[in-house]
Amino acid sequence: MDETKKYKIYFLKDPNTNEIRYVGLSSDVEKRYNEHIKDNKDCYKKRWINKLLLMDKLPILEVVKENLSLVEAFNFEKEYIKHFKNLGVRLTNETMGGEAPMAEKKHKEETKIIMSEKKKGQQNSFYGKKHSEETKNKLSESLKGRESWNKGKKLTKEHIEKLKNAKIGHVPHNKNKTRFDLRLIEELLNKGESQIKVAKIFNTDQGTISRYIKKHKLNINK
Repeated sequence: MDETKKYKIYFLKDPNTNEIRYVGLSSDVEKRYNEHIKDNKDCYKKRWINKLLLMDKLPILEVVKENLSLVEAFNFEKEYIKHFKNLGVRLTNETMGGEAPMAEKKHKEETKIIMSEKKKGQQNSFYGKKHSEETKNKLSESLKGRESWNKGKKLTKEHIEKLKNAKIGHVPHNKNKTRFDLRLIEELLNKGESQIKVAKIFNTDQGTISRYIKKHKLNINK
């Protein structure tokens, strides 16, 4: 990464509550903001952004520090994240900061190969292991009785069209296969959308959605 670049610290805030939900750094904040919106990665931050999109809203972007060196930006990012988490703020950051965003760096081909090889076979830390029945039961119990954030609400035609165009929840897996955002499917069905309508949103057929429900044992309210 170019050490001569100047960086900014920014917040992504909830338009409904003005609550800070994400702390980030970038040399091109506007570009990074658009990447947050368009990103199809299934993570806490993206699920939050998807919920806003369903309400026809976007995160509020607020730049709080400018003209920083990379080291300064790292330090400020870590300080902000630590401070807000200590206050109990519901940040969607998955780390404590201090790492350069992947949007601004690329792995060398050799690095990619090494990283890939380290995850194969016996070198994978979970190789040959299985979750215990106790762990499985705990995971199952933690999901029971969970009520969808927008249960009972109906999607407008505009929202459905937006989902189609943005392909929200349609996550590329590899050249020949596609996987879907299971949490989003679960939420849509729990708010009253039919399997047919959900299938149209994800540009697939009802049978595929039905198989996903059974295969992944989605928590659908009857």
